[in-house]
Amino acid sequence: EKEEINAEIMKIDSEVKEFKDKFEKNYSDIFFTKVIKATTEPEIPEAPKSPSEIQMKKNGGVWEIPCKINGLDADFIYDTGSADVFISLDFFSVMVKQGNITEKDILGNERFIDASGNINEAVSFNIRNIKIGNTVINNIKGSVSNKINSPLLLGQTALKELGEITTDHNKGIFYFND
Repeated sequence: EKEEINAEIMKIDSEVKEFKDKFEKNYSDIFFTKVIKATTEPEIPEAPKSPSEIQMKKNGGVWEIPCKINGLDADFIYDTGSADVFISLDFFSVMVKQGNITEKDILGNERFIDASGNINEAVSFNIRNIKIGNTVINNIKGSVSNKINSPLLLGQTALKELGEITTDHNKGIFYFND
């Protein structure tokens, strides 16, 4: 099983390199960047449980919520239709390279149905911790898309842990009471 995981990680690294090479070749005159801040915190302590509110960010037609997953800052699309917290192949590769995901976090492969009704495969993994506002959720399931540039989705495995959730779309505020 470890050999299969190592082979999958090598395949992911190769796909990420191929994607970056194509991007640089075809779009070298266009500059854009998304910064992912790495921290050295191996574990985030459990925060006190209390009502929380988070300012969401509007990106195109979707709302994003700033989170910290296994020590990395990232904006996740608030997606009540996603069963899991979902990350892209590119983001997964960054997390593996920086040690935020290790072999022991990999749970296996599974199939899922996407929003278009297509059946896809994904690698499932344990999210050791995800911080949303001041709340930390430990040991929930996440999934890795088989596509390099898939959006990051804050799905039900995390949302169900937050208790009652409301959103104010006029002000862009995400409220929860865990």
